[in-house]
This record gives sequence, structure tokens and C-alpha cells, in this order.
Amino acid sequence: MAFYYSWLVILAFFALAWSNAAGDNSIRDKLNTCIASNYHKKAPSPENDLVECTPWKDRSCCTPATVQELQKSANSVLYNFRWDHCGNLSSQCYRFMIQDSCFYECSPNVGPWIVNASSSRRSERFMHVPICASFCDQWFAACQNDLTCSADWRYDWKWVNRSNHCKTTNKCRTFKETFNTSKGFCEGLWHYSFKYQTDDKPCMKPWFETQVNPNTEVAKYYNKIGGAQSLSAISSCLIIIIGLFVVHITRNDFS
Repeated sequence: MAFYYSWLVILAFFALAWSNAAGDNSIRDKLNTCIASNYHKKAPSPENDLVECTPWKDRSCCTPATVQELQKSANSVLYNFRWDHCGNLSSQCYRFMIQDSCFYECSPNVGPWIVNASSSRRSERFMHVPICASFCDQWFAACQNDLTCSADWRYDWKWVNRSNHCKTTNKCRTFKETFNTSKGFCEGLWHYSFKYQTDDKPCMKPWFETQVNPNTEVAKYYNKIGGAQSLSAISSCLIIIIGLFVVHITRNDFS
């Protein structure tokens, strides 16, 4: 009898999981959420004074105070992160770094790609966000002759007083020498935060100048795919378990 109760509990668990996957993600709205970190807001809302990050003024995860930090010199950008670890960045490269930072701090559209992170400054990050190849190519072209000593800006550093410095074993080289291609650059710079995606497929734009945020529809597209995949996986497991349950009952009936 205990065996049958165990099977009923398992079936009930999968039925509940199936119900949640089929629902509307009411526990957390992945299409309107912010990363859990020291600088991000709890939830997106309009902001009037995002000087450096104006594309997100209608719905933003960043505050004017956070954006003001981005206006400081490369020696004191957010998180004490030094962009000038191998000398000052060129103006064109610096501008793309600002746009990338605005996207990270302000975008309310990265919910489908949020994962847990172990850090004193954040408990979440995003990974494999499909970045438009056209933007990635322009970003790499702007920075390819600038210098860096790290091929992974998330991990490959010597940290001194919570600020990043070049490891003694790492030498300053151009971005071109370090990353080789725009794909290698965009995917490797922040340890796979981005995934290089051709523009003929839905992709995220870290910077835009249109009235409507184009990333909203992209996030909807991938969130729908992710929900469908989860539902399919749960359904498959449920069918297998039911099948095993039926086989076991049949065998007992004939024994």
C-alpha cells in the first residue's frame, strides 16, 4: 500500500509542476523584472533623469544615482571596476562600454536569462542573452585596437581592495589579439553573459534610439520558448512515470 501512496505523491508533484509551467509565471514576471543586486531596483519603473541611459527612461531597473556613477571617470565606474587597467579606452570604445553598462543596469527585459550568482554585490546575473550580431560587430570594431590584459572580465583579475588589476602573468594586448573575433569578444568579455546571434533571428539590442524598446518583444519570444520547453520536459517525465506505474500494476495483477 505504501508503494501506491508513494506513486500518488510523485504523480501529484509532477501535476503541480506541469500546472506551474503552463501558468503565467505569476511568482515572478520574467518580462518585467530586475536583477537582484546592490544597484538594481526591486522592480522596473519610469525614470526621468537617466542622462547616459535615456533609452530606458520609460521602464528602467536603474536609478539616476546609478547612472551618475557611469558618468564618472574610468577609474571609478560602478563596482570599483577599472576599464583603464591597460590605459584609457578610446572614446569610441568607452561609449560602447557605457551602452553595455546601461543595458546591464537598466534593462527590464533580461528575465528569461537570469541565473543565480554568488557575489557580495549581486545574487543574480544574466547568461546567454542573444545579442544582435550587428551591435556586437560594431562594439568590437570600436574596441579592437584598445588594450586589455584579461579575456574574461568577470573572473580573470587580481583583486586589490575590491578593485580589478592585471595578473602578473597577463600582459596588455589589443582586444583584437585577445578575443580574435567579435563573437569571441561579446561572448567571452563578461563570461557568457551574451550569446552572439545573427540579426535574422530575434536578438537583443544593448542600445536603441527608437521610441519603443525593441527588446520587449524579443524577451516575450524567448520566454514563450522557454516555457514551452519546460512544459514539454515535464510532460515527458510525467508520461514515463505513468507508464511505469501502469506496467507495475499490470504485473501485480497477473502475478
